[in-house]
Amino acid sequence: MYLDYYRFDREPFHITPDPKFLYLSPSHKEALASIIYGIENRKGFVCILGEVGLGKTTIVRSYLELADRDEILPIYVFNSKVTFKELLETIFQEWGLKPEGDSVHSMLQQLYRELISEYNTGRNVVLLIDEAQNVPLDTLENLRMLSNLETTKRKLIQVVLIGQPELRDKLDRPELRQLKQRVVVRTTVFPLTEQESREYIRHRLSHASSRPETIFTRGAESRIVRYAKGIPRTINIIADNALIASYGLQCKPVTKNVVDQVIRDHHDEGRTRELFWKPVLAALCLTGALLLPTYTYREALHQRLSAIIPAATQTMPPQGEGTAWQASPPGQASRPAPQAGQEMRTAPARPEGQGDAPRASVPMATTVEAPKPSPQPVPGAGRTEPREPAVAERSAAFSPRAGMPEGPSTREEPAPASPAQGLATQTGLAWANLAWTDAARVTAQPGDYLTKLCIEAYGYCGQRELTAILAANPSIVDPDYIAVGQVLIIPPLGGN
Repeated sequence: MYLDYYRFDREPFHITPDPKFLYLSPSHKEALASIIYGIENRKGFVCILGEVGLGKTTIVRSYLELADRDEILPIYVFNSKVTFKELLETIFQEWGLKPEGDSVHSMLQQLYRELISEYNTGRNVVLLIDEAQNVPLDTLENLRMLSNLETTKRKLIQVVLIGQPELRDKLDRPELRQLKQRVVVRTTVFPLTEQESREYIRHRLSHASSRPETIFTRGAESRIVRYAKGIPRTINIIADNALIASYGLQCKPVTKNVVDQVIRDHHDEGRTRELFWKPVLAALCLTGALLLPTYTYREALHQRLSAIIPAATQTMPPQGEGTAWQASPPGQASRPAPQAGQEMRTAPARPEGQGDAPRASVPMATTVEAPKPSPQPVPGAGRTEPREPAVAERSAAFSPRAGMPEGPSTREEPAPASPAQGLATQTGLAWANLAWTDAARVTAQPGDYLTKLCIEAYGYCGQRELTAILAANPSIVDPDYIAVGQVLIIPPLGGN
């Protein structure tokens, strides 16, 4: 789904056990080494313990890929809730043999003959039982009979039990003491440390793409690590869902705020509500909006105004046709922008000392028109009067491009270099329209974060957009943290 967007060759956090993505922490290395040692030295029984999601099955499958099939005959049992007779039947089935008799005794006799034959040819038969904590007590107790299938020097079949800590509790039961004594090699897989968890994420990303790129911000990575508590499966689930959510928002790298939302949905998975990104992604797919370069900022601004100002629900004409739409300050009706050759008037600056009005506090029952100052003509069709250093209302100030006049400029002299032009030089971005001489300013409200403001400003949030905002706001140290009340500059952004 998101491979092309992140330039991946394969999904980095798929939850199925894939040996290609095996990350070996010290305890994972010890578990793999224990399996190899116990099998190659024909020790009989090997036991690998570990909590859910730590990668025990991935270790086993990695061994199966490494094993030389000319020397090893592996028999992998994943359905462990079987009787001892059913287990013997499974061994014969995986071996490609048909039992000569129906009794356990006759099956054991036939199995012994086949094991001797394999031993004489130099092959080692290995029985691997996954989820061994689910094996019935009677089956476990009878497993010890397999250890009796041996020569004077070697065990003819090696049994590897892979299970959760409950398997240890079972082996400690008095009726299984004989089996417990036969377990020669035992090891435990532990959760990853914080540093190992970070290495695990980067390890999987490096194996998913040959083109290095920053996928998660430092804050996003830290949030995943803290929540997962060293469980690789949890890391995979949160990281994969964060990639999908960020892809649906068309924003990269993945930020801490996206991860926080995914974690909240994962934590509340018992509720009926869907993950927040699913409606976003579905809407994008259904409307064909995945071609986001065509989704202009003017359309995003119109959608935002429609929810706040009733007059903004009028149909917006396509860009370059008819009347260009211009957002109005709170208290004024939305009005068409002037066409080429007409004068353009800017909204009056907010009186000094006046704070930001609440976003959703516009009364819907009546419309009160604020007094308008006398407009001052501005020379040139494509220029606006410089604003006072006040913070503009977000619904009106977020539009660097909305309302710009179409057609050729009537200016006789070139305008002096603006801050936006200097920013374009610093970031290396192409600006389609530099007639906007003032970048918009917005005050961060509770719940705001950089990605959200970026999407509200441009209708899209990618590396280019984030780079422009960060270049215009050198005070931002951590993109994942925006202080309430912090004034941000939203620079104009043209197409490349």
